[in-house]
Amino acid sequence: MKKYYTSNKVSNEYKSYDKNIFGLFFLLLIPNVVFYIYLDEFRTTIFCSNLILMLVIYLLYKNKYSRILSITGLLLFVVNNGIAMFNVVYYRDLFNISMALSILSTNSGEALEILKEYYFIFLLGTAYFGLLFCIVRRQPLKNVNVRLLLIISVLLTILPSYRLHTTFLSTNFGAMSETKTPDYLMCTPIYSFSPFIEAISFLNQVQYLENLDFNYPDFTTKPNDLENIVVVIGESARKDALSLYGNSYKTTPLIEKRIDNLYVYDHAISASPFTNAAVSLLLSRQLPNSDFKVENNLDNIISLANQSKVWETYWLSTQENLGVYVNLFSVLSYKAKNKKWIHKSKFDEEIVPAYSKALQDSNQKRLIFIHINGSHPIFSKRYPESFEIFKEKSQNTNEYFNSIYYTDFVLDKLIKKLEKTNSILLYVSDHGLTNKENKLMHSPTKKALEVPFFIWHSDRVNDEFKKSGRTEIPISTTNLYNILMDYMGIEGIEYKGENAELNILKPNFKVVKYKDLEDGE
Repeated sequence: MKKYYTSNKVSNEYKSYDKNIFGLFFLLLIPNVVFYIYLDEFRTTIFCSNLILMLVIYLLYKNKYSRILSITGLLLFVVNNGIAMFNVVYYRDLFNISMALSILSTNSGEALEILKEYYFIFLLGTAYFGLLFCIVRRQPLKNVNVRLLLIISVLLTILPSYRLHTTFLSTNFGAMSETKTPDYLMCTPIYSFSPFIEAISFLNQVQYLENLDFNYPDFTTKPNDLENIVVVIGESARKDALSLYGNSYKTTPLIEKRIDNLYVYDHAISASPFTNAAVSLLLSRQLPNSDFKVENNLDNIISLANQSKVWETYWLSTQENLGVYVNLFSVLSYKAKNKKWIHKSKFDEEIVPAYSKALQDSNQKRLIFIHINGSHPIFSKRYPESFEIFKEKSQNTNEYFNSIYYTDFVLDKLIKKLEKTNSILLYVSDHGLTNKENKLMHSPTKKALEVPFFIWHSDRVNDEFKKSGRTEIPISTTNLYNILMDYMGIEGIEYKGENAELNILKPNFKVVKYKDLEDGE
């Protein structure tokens, strides 16, 4: 009787082990099901990497002295796959450097907004970690030989080097440079952390370059009657959301009343779907190419204006500057002689007092850049309740249209300050957004790169600046550099390339032509 009981007990234990092993592989496959649905490459590689890491986590948990390493590894496993799945589902791509830069450049306010918007993802990640940890504690692989741990550990170390060697044949692994660390990590089970290494390297360069100046060759500044050139850089506004560009919902009624004083680009294309790269390419002499460098931002329109000794420069922003982890384009913004970040601004109109003060100072000629929050997600946070007027479409779209409607109001307030002066105001958005299943998000599609771009002139400017009407000729927003050179009267400096082929710098810093992108919705 006793023997029967013991045998039955052992049998039940094995059944328990079987259930735990089944639970392990079921949970392990969840990320890979997502990858198989949305990814065309790396799918088998990711599965093998996850399998190896999970086995190491199990084996480390066998020993009480290495359990902290096991739990750390499990946390890395969940975070790594969580980041990857989020980006694959929302952006149809693996986590990349542009996304890492966005995270490292996110201020506390934006972080809180993101947490509120995607809290369910954090809850799912926590639950996923809890389930895996429960199975690990039950040790369904108790009888695995510890020697296997050594074999797997060696494979975990050597395999990435081999894969990296087959990808980068010229790499000398005997003297592996720090710059190859991201490539190495990309070949390991913690591949999602690779872009952070590259992003930190970029940001370290930014801090160093902020204190350097670009020396231009001698040039002249042709006199003109302009007092103010104001450049408003919008955020996440797609062209077809503006009624100025044909939206049947009246999202830009105020700017449309000024149509006789507008020159509208009907086919303006942003150079990148992400702010860090888009603004850099907008204001520097850089063009979208595979050799994008932060140091090339030193040659920018603000530094050129400073060297003219004619134009006083200003940077006003309702977005925060972030101290240690700054945006790539802070190399440009910090060159402005007069800088103001409205750190605790709730809405964009709070920039108006600083703007008014700038217009009333003693300088005769001003180049003023205003960087607004515009339609930055979360859209409902970008406008007061009184601007909540659109209700006929999905909630996400209604909120987006409301944010465009509010930007129209802010632009009108800025223009009113210029009406009795010899001034020009330019408005261009850094990039747009793609509509995916009634959710507007960053994505490298044509729709996400078609942005509003127009120029307003006061009635007092000289006739040479009274350009109005519309043009359907395609133009890259990178041409802003040349347009501002003309308004400032800069002569003797070579123009920036026109980017006539409309090249785009993707989030992974690879170049693609606009015509080759998906249309998007």
